[in-house]
Amino acid sequence: MKVIFKIEDDLTHCSYENCKNNSAVYYSFDGRKKHLCRKHFNDEIDVLNEQSIETNVDEINNYFSKVKKQKNRPKNSCLNLADFNDYSRYSK
Repeated sequence: MKVIFKIEDDLTHCSYENCKNNSAVYYSFDGRKKHLCRKHFNDEIDVLNEQSIETNVDEINNYFSKVKKQKNRPKNSCLNLADFNDYSRYSK
């Protein structure tokens, strides 16, 4: 048996009881979708690993690390704000 996690494309709450976090991934199990936030995703992976069930966790973690790198890039990295201000000063 192999569990295939997919990246969440909608804003949905985590399937765990009393969890108000938005879902990051989901997977289908017995015809039902189970939505998981990042915390519960890691918990679910631990449980599946203990049961020796194969998953695509490496692909999902690679995706999360790429997204995190994009969020952590320096502000105004594509546009030097000082150059923009100089240009606007000369265009008057």
